[in-house]
This record gives sequence, structure tokens and C-alpha cells, in this order.
Amino acid sequence: MRTRRVLQMCLWLAGVGIARSPSPTQSPAPEAQVGVLTEGLLHLLSGIEENGRFVERQGRRVNRELRRQARELARLHTRARLVDRLWTGLKRELQVGEAREEGLQREAEGLQREVEALRDMTGRDTLEHRLSRVQEMIQVITAPGAVKATTLNTTLLQAEMEAQGRRLSDLSLEVMIQDGLVAQQDQRHCRATDGELELEDDRGKSIDLSC
Repeated sequence: MRTRRVLQMCLWLAGVGIARSPSPTQSPAPEAQVGVLTEGLLHLLSGIEENGRFVERQGRRVNRELRRQARELARLHTRARLVDRLWTGLKRELQVGEAREEGLQREAEGLQREVEALRDMTGRDTLEHRLSRVQEMIQVITAPGAVKATTLNTTLLQAEMEAQGRRLSDLSLEVMIQDGLVAQQDQRHCRATDGELELEDDRGKSIDLSC
């Protein structure tokens, strides 16, 4: 406001000075011309003041927009830090999951080898034991004086064969149980792999690593 008054006074004085300065060939300007010049200068000053107010409003608007953009940029920086921490945690979990997968794979292979060895050992021992028992029973039956004890030997042979059959059934059941344990171990391994290695990237795509 003070600047406007100073400019107004300067322009008025300049107009008065120009109007009163006599020219060598012209007569002094009438007072009407001085008034018109003063009004024109005042109108120009009013336009300058209006432009100043417009520029000030634009400056405030730009400042508000800059503050808003600064807040948005700060939020983006915060989100970027959160995403970085999340990605680091996911990579750590992925490494742990891979280590667990390798451990489970080694355990499954070890169990499979043990089951195969047990199956071979069980089958070999059972066959050898059965052959030995049958050979003993044949020797008993064909031994001298076995005619009198035929009924007893037949009953004994039948009982032995039934016992061997039960033993074979028990061994078969044990092998089936071992196979079931190995299958359950493989299923747990697959579920653990599915649960830990199914990730979602930052574009929303699913990484499916199921068995």
C-alpha cells in the first residue's frame, strides 16, 4: 500500500512537471490535459497493482502445490524404505526356505535308503529263516522213526508255517508303514515348499513353486 502511494505521487509529480514545462514553440498545456494525464497514470498504476495481486495469489498457490508435492515425496520415500525392508526380509526367508528344502531332501533320501536297506535285509533274513526252518522240518520228517510221529510232525510243520506266515504278514505291514512314513515326509516337504516359496512380486504376479 505504501509503495502504491509512493508510485502514485511520483507519477503525479512527473505528470505535473511534464505538463508545466514550457516548450519554446508551444504554449503551456492547459489544466485539462494535466487531469487527463493524471487519470491515465492512475489507471496504469491500478492495473499494475492488480497484476501484483494476481502474481501474489499465483505465488501462494504455487507454494501450496510445492508443499503438497513435498509431502507426497516424503510419503513415497517412506514407502520405498518399507518396500526395501520387506524385500530384504523376503529374500532372507527365501534363503531359509531353500536351506530347509535341501535339509528335507537329504532327510527324505536318507529315509528312502534306510527303507530300501531294511526291505532288502528283511526279505533276505525272512527267506533264509524260512528255508532253514523248512529244511529242519524236512530233516525231522525224513529222519528214522518219523513214521510213528507223522501226525505230530505234520501238526508241528503246520504250526511253523502259520507262524512264518504271521511273521511275513508282520514284516509286510512294517514295510507298508515305513512306506507311509516316507510318503508323509514327502507331502510335508511339498507343503513346506509351497508355503514358503510361493511369493508375490511387486507387480502382483504369483510365483508358484509347488511340487
